[in-house]
Amino acid sequence: MERTKNRITISVLIITLALLSLPAYAEIINVPDDFETIHGAIWESEDGDTVLVQPGEYVENIAYHGKDIVVGSLMLTTGNEVYIDSTIIDGNRRGSVVAFLGRVTADAKLIGFTIRNGIGTNLNGKFTGGGILIIQSDVVIEHCRIRDNHVVTDFGISSFGGGIACYGLANPTIRNCEIYTNSSDGFGGGISIELICNPTIERVIIRDNSAVGGGGIIIFNDCDVTISHSVISDNIAGDFGGGIFMERTSQVDLLNVTVGGNSCGSVGGGVLLNANVQFNAVNSIFWDNNREELSLWSGCSVSVSYCDIEDGEEGIVTNNSEVDWGEGNIDEAPLFIDSENGNYHLTGDSPCINTGDPDSEDDPDGSRADMGAFYFDLNEIKVSDDDILPCVIYLSSPYPNPFNSTTTIGYRLPYPGNVSLQVYNKLGQQVTSLYEGYRQAGFHNVVLNAAYLPSGLYFVRLNASDQVFTRKVMLIR
Repeated sequence: MERTKNRITISVLIITLALLSLPAYAEIINVPDDFETIHGAIWESEDGDTVLVQPGEYVENIAYHGKDIVVGSLMLTTGNEVYIDSTIIDGNRRGSVVAFLGRVTADAKLIGFTIRNGIGTNLNGKFTGGGILIIQSDVVIEHCRIRDNHVVTDFGISSFGGGIACYGLANPTIRNCEIYTNSSDGFGGGISIELICNPTIERVIIRDNSAVGGGGIIIFNDCDVTISHSVISDNIAGDFGGGIFMERTSQVDLLNVTVGGNSCGSVGGGVLLNANVQFNAVNSIFWDNNREELSLWSGCSVSVSYCDIEDGEEGIVTNNSEVDWGEGNIDEAPLFIDSENGNYHLTGDSPCINTGDPDSEDDPDGSRADMGAFYFDLNEIKVSDDDILPCVIYLSSPYPNPFNSTTTIGYRLPYPGNVSLQVYNKLGQQVTSLYEGYRQAGFHNVVLNAAYLPSGLYFVRLNASDQVFTRKVMLIR
């Protein structure tokens, strides 16, 4: 194979790579056309280059070597999330799958991959960063699924960060990612953040990870972390801190975060704070976490406002720490669509809708901020109310779409009547019936659980009052 790089000027990139902002005469290196491996392409790249990876499974471990480059799947050029699952970097249990070990800026990006089967790097006597290891880097990680990575404790060496580890002056941005089914024999099943790190975590789902401490996340040693519009759910800690474990003079700010369904064997099912941690939560939900929603130890301070916390103030175990119980907090069941199956969107009659901070600018429908990770758009499906009825029959776009296992379908009826809601494949064959029968007027949500269906395009069809409405939905694995 000829090992050359295709040079493409910025005038061509304006059309073909609309999602990128590249310097003039930056190079596009194609994998596997120009190089058979991602590692080989990175090695030959220079600052400003883009490594564009075709769908496939790449069994290798890659490192950026301090270069400000973009490595992306075809999602980078198409915006299609289907390429996340079809472009896989598999670490083959030989270290961290992806490593950022030198100082890189936010111009370095990793976009649109599944990262799996890493076991971490031996760093200062501990295995760290099963899926991704970030040291002294400001990299941006977007639209990735970091799953099934595991760091183990071996020969007395501790382990941190099954999915991702940020260590030592690392200030990454992690955005629109899913981090799930990772584990650590020590701490931070999903993410470990340690030693003067200031990451920003936006619109990230951290679920079904496990560790001894910090099943979802561990944050410690002078870190300043911001988490927004994210879900931390169904993580397990064998000992303490099921969802989040924080200690040693760190500060954490949560804005529109849902912490739900996490559990631990000892203390802090939802959140555990220890040793002078400052924790601030606004517009967030803490619900159904086993063994306390929040537990405080050793001089921590907590500020919560416009949050839904199970058992209210009694849901916070203070242990003589300071709690600032601010305005707007409630203790009402948030009414998730299907939390047992990981769907933490709000139903139309949730008390968390329009009860967030009234000064927040996060109100897309022009009303008021909601609590929790997912905004409920009243322009799409209004809150159920006897005095508010839709004027026309309407079938909403499924959300999310594309989806991995479950998606929510909303529809509205201006008057009662018989309704048929069916799902068909692209051959026109009915694959499931979501509802068949009589419905009252109003706003309705139905969850499509497609765990038994193959990937592909499907059609949701609503038949009501002799009117038929159809929506497309894409299932990806």
